[in-house]
Amino acid sequence: MVGTEFDWVAVDRLGQLGIFSTAGYGSIPPGSSDCSEDHAALLEWFIDYAALPKWADLLTYEGDLPAFVYDWEPNTGPYRRAQSPRATRPTTLGDIPGRFRELVHRLDVSFDLSEAIEAATIENQGEHGEGGKASPATS
Repeated sequence: MVGTEFDWVAVDRLGQLGIFSTAGYGSIPPGSSDCSEDHAALLEWFIDYAALPKWADLLTYEGDLPAFVYDWEPNTGPYRRAQSPRATRPTTLGDIPGRFRELVHRLDVSFDLSEAIEAATIENQGEHGEGGKASPATS
C-alpha cells in the first residue's frame, strides 16, 4: 500500500475510537489492507455518525469531532494526533455497528494521552475485533 492513502480504525485501551491516515506511507496493522473496502465503509459510517460535511474535513475539522484522528508524519512517521474530542464523548467500539467491529484494531495506548504513536506500536498491535486483546506494546 506504499504511496496509496489508506485510512484505518483502532480503539485504545479505553475503547475510544481513533482514525489513522497513512498519508501513503504510514504503518498499518497486519491484515488491514486485505479488507480496504470494508474499512472505507466503516469510515463512511463514521462520517454520517459524526455529521461531517465531507471526508476531506477529517484532519482539519473545526468542530467537535467525536474521535481521535492521527496523521502519519511525511516519510518517517510517527502518527501525530491531528484531532481530539473536545466536548463530545468519544465514539467507542460499542457505538460502531456490529458488522464493522471485527475490523477495528486494539492498541494498548490511551489516545487522550498519546500525541504520537510509533510504527512499532502499530506493527505489534494486539488482536482486532470486538473481543480482541490489546498487546503489551506502548506508544
